Amino acid sequence: MVVHLPTNKSLNLPPLVPNLTRVDQITALGITFNNTLSCGPHVSLITAKAAASFYSLKTLKSHGLSGPVLWDVAWATLLAQITYASPS
Repeated sequence: MVVHLPTNKSLNLPPLVPNLTRVDQITALGITFNNTLSCGPHVSLITAKAAASFYSLKTLKSHGLSGPVLWDVAWATLLAQITYASPS
């Protein structure tokens, strides 16, 4: 991965190294960064996971789960994913 400024339109990339693949994204410690060190791909992934968690919570609620038990499930699935890397 070659890190560069997002406003750099004409980017002179170094030559390719044999047997190495150049990538546009990298995941380090569970956080996905792109080649401009933006966390946009990570936010998109967390948003998709949150939508799936909301659907699961809605299904559990419709099957009769409520109160503190539903909150425990929400904390274990949804909030843990969202707040994992929030300090950084």
